[in-house]
Amino acid sequence: MGADGPLRATLDWNQLLDQDDGIALRLNAKFHQADEPGRDVERNECCGFARWMALGLGSDAQRTLSYLHQKQNDWPGLGLPNARNAKLAGFGFQGAAAPVDRFQFYRYCTDYRDIEADIATARLEHPTKRDRCGDRRVG
Repeated sequence: MGADGPLRATLDWNQLLDQDDGIALRLNAKFHQADEPGRDVERNECCGFARWMALGLGSDAQRTLSYLHQKQNDWPGLGLPNARNAKLAGFGFQGAAAPVDRFQFYRYCTDYRDIEADIATARLEHPTKRDRCGDRRVG
């Protein structure tokens, strides 16, 4: 927790389940919430987690399965209006910020970020004769 309301939490957990078979798990998670100091409307929220399972650690055929989920919901303040906005042309402040109160909130109906991502991967590492000489192939 910091000044003016930001909040962030993270987790990183690793566990070796079976040393003989080389099985391990890993979990990462995060949560982030913040606003813009001195402003009432802007907000940023993000949370997500990633997990991995490794099989055959230290063997000739190591497999890794992973999954990532992340969600982001932001309502950012994108600054003050300026003359690049065609609707403001001719108001006498071309190329500069409009002479408005800093605490006024300006936005369009599309000024938000609502994102959700889900990604799963599988990886197999199998060394070849060249790999034993310093090269590595991942497929």
